[in-house]
Amino acid sequence: RRMSQPGVPAHPEMRQLLVLHIASPLLFTGFYLAAIARRREPAVHARWMLATAFLLIDPVVARVLAFHFPHWSDAGEWLGPLMAMAALALIIFAERRSPRGRHVFPVVLALVLMQLILFYELGTTAAWRGFAHWFAALPLS
Repeated sequence: RRMSQPGVPAHPEMRQLLVLHIASPLLFTGFYLAAIARRREPAVHARWMLATAFLLIDPVVARVLAFHFPHWSDAGEWLGPLMAMAALALIIFAERRSPRGRHVFPVVLALVLMQLILFYELGTTAAWRGFAHWFAALPLS
């Protein structure tokens, strides 16, 4: 979306989306680094690598709805995170007796849930609004 004037997001929901635009790459990087740190433990390494994919569910669902089902596009705000958390919950249940690596997905679920809470809570605060305006005013080059 475009800026209405330099440094001022045109739509209030863009301030909330900035939470996701900052948190998602940080989580992705954290999951990837955890996978690399545990590369000699295949069960744990694989779970951390799979965790990076869960961060893609929300934006993919949002875009599919927006481009192919525009009348359902507002559902992307809750459907993507719900699908990601449901998939994580199913995996946690399925591997509850796994001897190695079962600690990974509860951590991932907690972090994805925290990201969602930050989206709704932090993204609407005056402090975040100030940060978003500062961030939007940064020069591009």
